[in-house]
Amino acid sequence: MATLLFHCPFNWQHFPTSGIMKTTCMEGENDTMLLQDSKMIVNCPVCGRPAKVQPQFIDEELACAHCCGHFVVEESSHGWMAVKSDSTSGYERQLRVDNQRFSTPTATQPEREPSPECQPVTFVVEHRDEIFARIATDVAEAGYRVIRAKSTIDALKACGHFEPTLVVASANLPDQNGWLLACKLALVDSNVRIWLYDSHATDYDQSIARYLHVETLIRYDGDLLGLSHMIVERLNEHAVGFQDAVVATATMRRTGGCDSGVDGSGFARHRPIPVNYSMRDRATA
Repeated sequence: MATLLFHCPFNWQHFPTSGIMKTTCMEGENDTMLLQDSKMIVNCPVCGRPAKVQPQFIDEELACAHCCGHFVVEESSHGWMAVKSDSTSGYERQLRVDNQRFSTPTATQPEREPSPECQPVTFVVEHRDEIFARIATDVAEAGYRVIRAKSTIDALKACGHFEPTLVVASANLPDQNGWLLACKLALVDSNVRIWLYDSHATDYDQSIARYLHVETLIRYDGDLLGLSHMIVERLNEHAVGFQDAVVATATMRRTGGCDSGVDGSGFARHRPIPVNYSMRDRATA
């Protein structure tokens, strides 16, 4: 119970306030209530700490800056009192406590999944459904947007609609082999990253891969699960570079120009990496 003594030229009053400080000035029969600094001081019903409340927030749900407890300032027969509220959807305000401003907590927003436009695009050129399903599932879980092409012609047509960050293709396609695909994609974009995989790759194939600027040649010896794991492993190793390529492409679309480290197509320049990567190399690494 707080009591405030206030000097008034007309009268003296001792006024009990039940946890809220206020003053009363009487002139004839008219009562006028003045609030100190135009604010009320109430005790939080949850933690008991004082909080300054502006008069316009009376009868509205507030949140304590100390304990985040919800309460409503209401008028009762004993004066103004703060009543605890169990609701969390009320109108929350910022309260002044000890002349410092504290913001009321806000509900944690759920994390949003990245939009497809912000994900690196990966072409998987594979005509066999079983192999494509295995690769596409793991690549998508790694955070990449997968576009399927069943042949070399489909892959080249897809380049007109999408800007791939990476092309992962089988070396044995039904219409043309992956080596011809690498040559034709190099004409579309000389900096496109091309990965080929073959179950029977030879040393001669590795030499051809270097000549055709194939970034990686994966020899998986028929192990489909191992092939998918190797591709994801390589994606994780170069995740930063692939994300930079997406950002560079978006910048090129906005500016229409070239930036350092980025060619006219919007792909970040990269240094070639070794192509002789296989299940055998992985086992001995």
